[in-house]
Order: sequence, then structure tokens, then C-alpha cells
Amino acid sequence: DIGSSNDDTKSIKNTKKENIDKNIKVVDKIQHLDKSSSYSDKKEKINTLSPSLNFIKKIKFVQQKQTLSIQTRPTKPKEQKIQDKIIEQSTIPKKSNNININIKKQNTKDDINNVITRFKKNNNPALSLFVAKKYYEIGSYNNAYNYALITNNINNNIEASWILFAKSLVKLHKKEKAIKVLQKYINYSHSSKAKILLDSVVSGKFK
Repeated sequence: DIGSSNDDTKSIKNTKKENIDKNIKVVDKIQHLDKSSSYSDKKEKINTLSPSLNFIKKIKFVQQKQTLSIQTRPTKPKEQKIQDKIIEQSTIPKKSNNININIKKQNTKDDINNVITRFKKNNNPALSLFVAKKYYEIGSYNNAYNYALITNNINNNIEASWILFAKSLVKLHKKEKAIKVLQKYINYSHSSKAKILLDSVVSGKFK
């Protein structure tokens, strides 16, 4: 009986030891699974955070497209208008001064003809003096001389007519005659303007 009880005790101990060993293996397996699962979770998290290669390529393509669009930006409408205006102004031909002078002379001649028509009707010295001045302005000194002389014959007390008469003589290269006319008129009228003109003609300032 004692021997059999000893055997039972041994068998119980062996059974307990086997169970303990099994439990240890199960615990090790669970821990291993936990570690592997946590590692896989971490790996999944890392994978979810890291962008794909396609996404990176798309970003680079968009950036290149944006830089190209900035470089090839079209000219603003305002800038284009300013450039067109500058080009237009540079291509417009400038008016010649000679054209303006010719138009002025033509208009003046029309005015002169109208006044001459009126003068022929009433022989008004104011009109003949106007014609003499206009002819002098456009450089027609011979006509200016003639109408100044006509004015003097109608009324020899008009100072402007005698001065214009003398100036026309100088312009017609008749300086000596102009000096004699001015001297006679000064003796007659004591005109200060005629005296100033005489001094200018004699000194050569007025030519």
C-alpha cells in the first residue's frame, strides 16, 4: 500500500509539472503574439503616415506646372495698352513747321484779299495800314512798302505807317532811303519811336 501511494504521488507531481510547462509555453506564445501584433500595428501606422511615391510625383508635377505658368505669365492688359500707345505715338509722323507756316500764310492772304476788297470801296487808311502790316508779317516787303505808302498819301500823320514804310525799305535793301525818310518824319513829328528805329538802322542792329 505504501508503495502504491508513493507511485500515485509521483504521477501527480509529474502531471502538475507537465501542466506548468504547458502553461509556460502558452504564456510565451501569447507574449510573442503580443509583440508581433504590436510590431505589425506600428508598421501599419508607419505605412499609413508615409506618402506614396505617386503622391510625391504628383506634387512635383504640380509645382513645376505652377513655376512654368508664372514664368509664361501673359502681359497685363494695362501694360499692353501702354506699350501699344508708345508704339502708336512713335509711328505718328510729326507735323512739319513748313506746313503750318504755309497754312498761316494762306489764311493771312485770304484775310488780306478780303480787306483789300473793302479798302477799294472806301479808301479807309486803317484798312490799307492793316494790309501793309499783314504783308510785312508774311515777308512780302514790296507789298508792305506799297500799302504803307498808300496809307501815308491818304493820311500822313499815322506814325505806325511811316515806321512800317521805313522798315520795308530796309528789308528791300534800301537802307539809305529808309534813313532819309525817318529823318524827314522825325523833323516833322518829333516821333520817339521813329528816332529809336533810326538809331537801330544806322547802327546796323535792324537789318
